[in-house]
Amino acid sequence: MKWTSISYLLLLLMQSPDSVPESDELTVTHEGKPISNLTREAHRLPVFPLVDMSRYERWVDELDRITYKKAINARINSSGQIDPGQNGYKLNRREFLKAYYGYLYNTGASSIEVPTYPVYPRVDTELLASLRSKQISNYVTYYNSSNADRSHNIVLAARAIDGTVVFPGETFSFNQVVGMRTTGKGYKRAGVIVRGEMTEGIGGGSVRYPRHYLTQSTERG
Repeated sequence: MKWTSISYLLLLLMQSPDSVPESDELTVTHEGKPISNLTREAHRLPVFPLVDMSRYERWVDELDRITYKKAINARINSSGQIDPGQNGYKLNRREFLKAYYGYLYNTGASSIEVPTYPVYPRVDTELLASLRSKQISNYVTYYNSSNADRSHNIVLAARAIDGTVVFPGETFSFNQVVGMRTTGKGYKRAGVIVRGEMTEGIGGGSVRYPRHYLTQSTERG
């Protein structure tokens, strides 16, 4: 037994570096940082070289979610000046698939920097400049500012909507633009009307703004 163990150790020491198994792992990076690792077996079907595209697509969907950057629309700031928009980007699935096949049908380890294409803001500086040249409508409403929490919620909702451009034929959604009113976004508990009765809830008072926005829009057609 002792001689068998010694012989095995000598055999390991005598093995050349070329006999060490080579890594075949793929590393996917975004902006130079690794975001995913896998091997060639991850999406292979039993009959190679076929690929399980359903598994592949689920993986790419996750990469798309991680790397997606939303475009930011241009907006008119509190000083009346236009803050320019910012381009976003999205995973280029066609280019990524080509790079993935390049790895899959070769040998050894490899890396792919996620290819992207630009996503442009819908509202740019030029569009805002043309819109603010003529006032379409205005509306004034009053509320009890002594209710600090309710007033605070109204201001937060107004800031979220400020600068939103509604294109012809487009539907404006208060909930989509403002999002969920949560304490994490700074909203406070205040009076809300639920089924005709007054109670308290997070973001109370915030819907006052869209109600008057709707009135203003209706008057202007």
